[in-house]
Amino acid sequence: MRNLPPMNSLRFFDSAARHLNLSLAAQELGVSHSAVSQQIRQLETWLGRKLFDRHSEGVRLTAAGQDLHRASLPAFDMLEQRLAELLGRSASPEVVIGAPASLLSNWIIPRLEHFERDHPDVQVRLQTATDIGLLERRVVDVLIVADAHQSPAIEALPLFREAIGPVCTPDLARRIRQPADVAGAPLLHTASRPAIWE
Repeated sequence: MRNLPPMNSLRFFDSAARHLNLSLAAQELGVSHSAVSQQIRQLETWLGRKLFDRHSEGVRLTAAGQDLHRASLPAFDMLEQRLAELLGRSASPEVVIGAPASLLSNWIIPRLEHFERDHPDVQVRLQTATDIGLLERRVVDVLIVADAHQSPAIEALPLFREAIGPVCTPDLARRIRQPADVAGAPLLHTASRPAIWE
């Protein structure tokens, strides 16, 4: 008998590891966020190792999680390909799009239905990602990020200019007369873009 954890927990791990966001994994699998968390905990218990670290943008893989993902991703890809062949159809072309979780949930996912209707033969897989290395290693096919990256191996196309500005309470807004006034107020920072105020 094979010494493997429950296959369902591996399937949930695969989705969570690709998206690096449990809510997006739940959406893909058609289950609740807590169901994904429960399956991940079951797999971590079976392995006796933590697979994910939680942070403000979602989750990140631990070293053990990265090892398992490197093994499981090609295994699931191969299984999917062979099953498609057994069913007598070729696997749909797949495009993996990486982007920050906020962009995926607020901009890409609402538009996905229209794309899928116009291109039913293309399978789109979404992954929470901002690391240019994922594009260079071909983990994702397209990466949408706010920062400019220079690399001879990557073609970068601007989608649109980012418009940013301070958000504050109405009371504080009434007291601000010029941009320098913002500097004296308590500034909230994001871990993903610590230098954004500059």
